[in-house]
Amino acid sequence: MILKRFKGEAGYRTLKHLPFNRDFTLRAKLISSMKKRGFIQAISVVQARLYPNGPKEYYIADGQHRALAASYLNIPFYANVLDGEYTPEDLVRLVAVLNNTSQAWTLAQYSNAWMQMGKEDYGVLLNLHKERKVPISYLSQMLCSDNPNATKLLKEGLFKITSLKSTMKTLDYIRELSPMNGRMVKAFHKLRLTTEKFHFASFRLKFEKVHKELKAEKLDDYYKAFLNLINK
Repeated sequence: MILKRFKGEAGYRTLKHLPFNRDFTLRAKLISSMKKRGFIQAISVVQARLYPNGPKEYYIADGQHRALAASYLNIPFYANVLDGEYTPEDLVRLVAVLNNTSQAWTLAQYSNAWMQMGKEDYGVLLNLHKERKVPISYLSQMLCSDNPNATKLLKEGLFKITSLKSTMKTLDYIRELSPMNGRMVKAFHKLRLTTEKFHFASFRLKFEKVHKELKAEKLDDYYKAFLNLINK
């Protein structure tokens, strides 16, 4: 790792922002602080080829707001240039670790990062999450054939959809039901897949009579409540 000095606005223009990193803006308090004290804490920069056949460029891995503020004030700033070259996958993992020291990445941010790196399954996941309002934690499990390690795989860039048709069937069913929270949706999906000769029309009639009273802290409790409904 080497410490490199950049000359204000001109130096800032030689750096790139990663498309999956958090949004950044000019912050008045940061600008005010830099006016008084100058640039104090070095940013982190890596060299990478982000896209196949693309140029090798220097990307800001950490410190976007500080670099932008220094550019705005046109004052020198410093960067720790990390050793070695980084693949796109390396960059996602590195930025996630750096960001997690202050505020952990959400599953949506992980998903967006891997989608930006060309992993199409993450795009499908995010679109369904947006359209159907099901939490990504539960939706990713459903799309991975109820794999309990889906969240871990999602963060590591290894998420693969293996049961899209089955998941879509569940999501289409719940459109015909009174609103369900995420745990309810996941429990209903499990019920549908594990109950022999599941009859949706019968379940709907029973569910609509009691859905306002259905409350549970755990997913398994919802599953048991649904199971009791269809066995009545």
